Amino acid sequence: MSDSAIKWVSSLHELEGQPDKTPIEIQFISVLTSVTSTCNYYLLQLQDFNENNDCYKVKVRFNCSTSCRLARITISLIYHFFDINMYGKITMDIEDMHLRKLCFVKCTATYISSKGKSALYLNDIEPIRLNDAILATKEKDPAGEKLSQLFNDLIRYEESPENEFKFTKLSGSTSELFDFIENLKFNAIKSKLKDTLFSNLLMQRVNDDSQDTFSSQALDSQQPSTIFLTSKNAMASQDLKSTANDSFESCEEVLPMVEEIVPMIEEIESDSNTSACSQPRKKSKLDTQSSSAIVATALDSQSFEPWSLQSLLASTDDSPKTIRCKIAYHTSDCSRLYITEVGSKEINNLNPMVNCLEIHCDFQFSLKESSIAVIEIVRKRWIFLHNNNDNVNVHSYYWGLSKFENGDYRVIDKEVAKPRTSKDPLILFKDLQLKLGEVKYADMMGLLVSCSFEKSSFTSMVFTDFTTNDIEQKYLFDRFIVSFDNKLQTNEGYRVIMYSNQFDQFNRAVKEKLGTEDIREMMKYNEANLTHCGIVCKLSLKIQFYNNKLNLIARAIEPVLFNTFIDRDTEERMALTYIYNSLARFISLQDLEPYSYVYSKCFPIRKSSQGYITMESPNMSDGVEAVPEYDNVRKYANIPRLNSNVINYKIIDENDIATLNMIRNADDMTLFNITAKLIEYDIDDEDFVNLYVTDDLISKKTIDPNRILKIQIFGRDNINYFKGNNQLGIIGRELVDCQLNFKIVRSMVKLNEYTSIVSWCPIECTLEELKYQLELKTRKASSATQEISIKLEESANYAIQPKVEVLR
Repeated sequence: MSDSAIKWVSSLHELEGQPDKTPIEIQFISVLTSVTSTCNYYLLQLQDFNENNDCYKVKVRFNCSTSCRLARITISLIYHFFDINMYGKITMDIEDMHLRKLCFVKCTATYISSKGKSALYLNDIEPIRLNDAILATKEKDPAGEKLSQLFNDLIRYEESPENEFKFTKLSGSTSELFDFIENLKFNAIKSKLKDTLFSNLLMQRVNDDSQDTFSSQALDSQQPSTIFLTSKNAMASQDLKSTANDSFESCEEVLPMVEEIVPMIEEIESDSNTSACSQPRKKSKLDTQSSSAIVATALDSQSFEPWSLQSLLASTDDSPKTIRCKIAYHTSDCSRLYITEVGSKEINNLNPMVNCLEIHCDFQFSLKESSIAVIEIVRKRWIFLHNNNDNVNVHSYYWGLSKFENGDYRVIDKEVAKPRTSKDPLILFKDLQLKLGEVKYADMMGLLVSCSFEKSSFTSMVFTDFTTNDIEQKYLFDRFIVSFDNKLQTNEGYRVIMYSNQFDQFNRAVKEKLGTEDIREMMKYNEANLTHCGIVCKLSLKIQFYNNKLNLIARAIEPVLFNTFIDRDTEERMALTYIYNSLARFISLQDLEPYSYVYSKCFPIRKSSQGYITMESPNMSDGVEAVPEYDNVRKYANIPRLNSNVINYKIIDENDIATLNMIRNADDMTLFNITAKLIEYDIDDEDFVNLYVTDDLISKKTIDPNRILKIQIFGRDNINYFKGNNQLGIIGRELVDCQLNFKIVRSMVKLNEYTSIVSWCPIECTLEELKYQLELKTRKASSATQEISIKLEESANYAIQPKVEVLR
């Protein structure tokens, strides 16, 4: 049958009324939810999760051993495509696949009906990758529209309390999926709220019109206070608020978003809870001007403005702008945010003014799970405080953060070294020593390996910190990491019991921090093993022997998220670092690919755009200072050394800074030789030196931001080489307002494993060399001045020399 004869079907209702016993070849997209087998066919069940509860039951027939083998291979290939593990399974049957995997498939089948009954027989099946399905929703063809509808139906299905389906519980989910689902939810709420707002305004308008005739009587009869309480604004606000609550009170997953949007009706002022970092930092000169304090408040999520990079770059408006954007920043330095438009494709190499906008922020914070936020930004004046020309108030402009949506950040305490507050020591399992009859109390860190609920009075759990101890204990059940091939040794973990009340508290903490429903529901195929969830915990233990075997009783267990790593004391970070590094040695990180999203909550694990899994584990062997040092080594891994030999580079003379700022493709072996005036600088003795140069006319008061280039020196070694025996303060005293020559190369500073920011870094640049440039120019200028003076003097002498006539 030709493709033109295949009928596209969006719903089973489209097949109603087809003539009996007339085969029709149809094509549709749906979600594969179960596979069952009989003696002569496999039955694939696919669901749309819509209001009609459409369910396609497609048969894969076989009538001999060969066709049976082919059918089984077909099913196996589908399982392999979706990374569904069937090891140890005798049959190919699986039920409720959608609770663990989201398996979109495109089916071509033959539809036959007879006497009110119908059947579907598979002709072809094409599995669809999750990311491909997300991208396809942007297309306007039938397949894209159907996939978009399926995602929306799944969101509604998830909101129903009787359904077990949750996007957060899907194995192999990606950040792209969660961003996509969040956008769909947000757009749905926005659409509903618009309808609600319009309905209320319309009703208010009708009420206002109908009351006009009687307005004078109403005003005469009401007391002033009553008139105030029943004013139009109060009525509209109260009606809309109650309507909004009524509309969404049953949607548990959507309620947090509604709480963010409700402030558009009734303005809620939140306390300003931002604070400066406890560790002093040399303040960027961009931040020294007077400005209103950053306010952490609930922004009007509904009133954010449409924006584009070009519109903001061209803007001359100083009024605040509320926008919704994707944010990237480095966790060790969030004084700079880099924003892109929501819905834009992922950008691995961010380039300010080319594909992203740089936002200045003067408080430290950490985003929650999503990097999408509503922020308020304002165009601020950048006054060059180190400009030596007192007669000209030279300035430019930059974009600064003025408000951040409440609840999307927390202020970070940058202090690294912290004392332990617990009275119990923190130990590794290998360091545990105990005598018979002795009772100890200690804290331990560990990866949750397995969990058993066989005993009604307590729960048994197995943890590992990947150290070994030959102390006698009960056997470790389900002692493997992710798959049976990665088995722990019998002495490479410790068994813990926890009584019901304490376990309930631990279970609630897991649900709150990891976004899961229940530890019981996290188990796969009724196995006790939980390592596919990647839960790292801190345990407070009572340690003793019982029947001559180790008996560990957990008094409290706390899930440890990786975003709390920097806030923990030195001993805890050392223990956690050991677990991170040990996991990377114990198991191939590619085995974690299906679980990369859940593992990224408790481990410094990242999945690149190419699908590679990497572990960013801090090395704590050098003590407290190792964490930021390691972070900077990773951050500046691609930054060239300042003393690199220029002979290795291709050199290009370029004196147009606006052109340099807009370069999209420049390799790291092309050196640009520029001459520009130093107008400002920004220093941190241990981390960076920023030099701001321009080729704009300083005679003007305002410098075009496009004509300012930031030259950056990163890392302790480069900074030490740059300053030599000088103090960095010499920059302000001698170099600002001077025309200097720089050799710069385009480099990439890592924000995370798969995102970098473009930076311009100098080569063969030192304070001594810059001072020598000035001395050379001064000598040349002095020499030129002397030469001109001599010539002028000679000219003057020649002009006044008397003429002497010689008489012969």
